[in-house]
Amino acid sequence: MRLGVSLLITILLVALLVCLFLARSSKKEVKGFVAFLIAGMSCPVVGNLLLILSTSQLLSTIGCYIYFLGMDIAVFSLLHFTYAYCEMGKPHRAAKWITYSLLALDLIQYILNPFTGFTFTTEMVLVDELPYYRVVPLLGQTFHRIVCYGIFVVAVVIFIVKTVKASHVYREKYAIILLAMIATGALETYYVFSRQPVDISMIGFAVFGLLVYFFSLH
Repeated sequence: MRLGVSLLITILLVALLVCLFLARSSKKEVKGFVAFLIAGMSCPVVGNLLLILSTSQLLSTIGCYIYFLGMDIAVFSLLHFTYAYCEMGKPHRAAKWITYSLLALDLIQYILNPFTGFTFTTEMVLVDELPYYRVVPLLGQTFHRIVCYGIFVVAVVIFIVKTVKASHVYREKYAIILLAMIATGALETYYVFSRQPVDISMIGFAVFGLLVYFFSLH
């Protein structure tokens, strides 16, 4: 299972990098936001890939940090893309600084986690008869999830409103991305609460990035 999932994720990561390069060379105004989103979605995928491949606690812990901080980058880039793609203009100053502050606090708690042990630790389980270091969430992880899910829900609500209000001709370009967001969020939620050791929701993250590239720029 680990080998198959890691191979699929690697292929998808390569596809994301290709799309990132192509997005930056696009002539559409939204290209920068698309490229930022693809890069943001790639971050937790890289951390998850390291988690799947590693049998060392140190490397697995590094993978966890890349994964969790990558989630912050992913939802931040998603929010920026949502405002641009849905033509919402610039975020309200208060909302922007609240978002920045919450993400900064999350970053700080992860930086301090090696000393405080406040956010997460790891435990060894066997997957495919090899050691796998699964995350054990602590109190700080609850704060992290509230921040990430909160930003994600804001993006989903904006897309729902835009899909409902859009004319029939343009509705599809919002609806497809909205459905992909909901499916990806559902996969991640299943992983969080099922305590499955291997996070297959990262496949959804990568596919979501590819769909955004296609529907935004083509």
